[in-house]
Amino acid sequence: MGRKRLQVMSEEYLALEARAAEAEQKAAKLERELVQLRTIGKLVQIRTGAVDFVYEVGSDTMRYRMPGDGDTQEISPFLSVLKSGNAENPDAVEEIKNVLSGSGAKSGSIETVASLWKSDASFNRIVFQRIDSPDGAVVVGYADDISDESVERERIKKEGEKDKLTGLYVRDTLVKLIEFELGALAPGEKGVIFYFDLDSFAEFNTAHGRPAGDSFLRAVASLLRTEFRGVDLLSRIGPDEFAVFFRGYLTIDVIERRAQHLLDSVRHLQSELTETASCSMGISVTGSPRENSEMLLEHAGQALKSVKKYGGNRYRMFDNDRY
Repeated sequence: MGRKRLQVMSEEYLALEARAAEAEQKAAKLERELVQLRTIGKLVQIRTGAVDFVYEVGSDTMRYRMPGDGDTQEISPFLSVLKSGNAENPDAVEEIKNVLSGSGAKSGSIETVASLWKSDASFNRIVFQRIDSPDGAVVVGYADDISDESVERERIKKEGEKDKLTGLYVRDTLVKLIEFELGALAPGEKGVIFYFDLDSFAEFNTAHGRPAGDSFLRAVASLLRTEFRGVDLLSRIGPDEFAVFFRGYLTIDVIERRAQHLLDSVRHLQSELTETASCSMGISVTGSPRENSEMLLEHAGQALKSVKKYGGNRYRMFDNDRY
């Protein structure tokens, strides 16, 4: 075989190698885009009216698509535009910047006032997931304009009916507010209800009188305000029954430790007044933003009934296989 023929074959081989490398790069790009699309689909689920986005960390490029619009729009550089557009809300800028740059959480949701896609600022819930790869990190997700929802939620918090004795929300107000919180759950986040009552409270009232019982109920309400955050929902839902709703990135172990700590704290309050009283708790947990607040409360109530059936003075987690 002549030298010229060998040279031609070598050039053809190199050309094939180049085409193969190009094909591999295209395949890798398609795979990255597929991962991004799958992640967005998982985040958005059945959401409508949301802006979906992909943010490339390295190039500071934001690509987004408005609802009902098939065209992708691009902003680059994004963070500097975001900063100049939200000068009146620097905290929002910093929070979003931390998420996009990777110095914040890798997944979750934030609620903040920002003019992300429109010239006027609106109240947005941003649900995001960071994807790290050898080619560079991206943040994908969606943003809902929840200005109307936020106004309604704050109105209910302010004007919703409260128990006259303890100042905690009544059951109906709690149910309405839980609906908002469940709808805001981000992937991986859990919503939790602690539903507990005071064992032997009727006997305590009989023995010590109603004023002493009322004083103790107020002490329990005060304890709940101390033990939980201002954003958590506290309610007196019966004569001696209380409920707490909170959410976050929580493991079952953390939830159970919080439950035991609360039982011990309430029991300590009771021990100052009587040696025989205790408290019992049912717990329900969900990670679905489509969960119904009434059902979640009912599940916690079923778990509480089971605890009472076996003597009380403990907690139990609701289990679909058990009830």
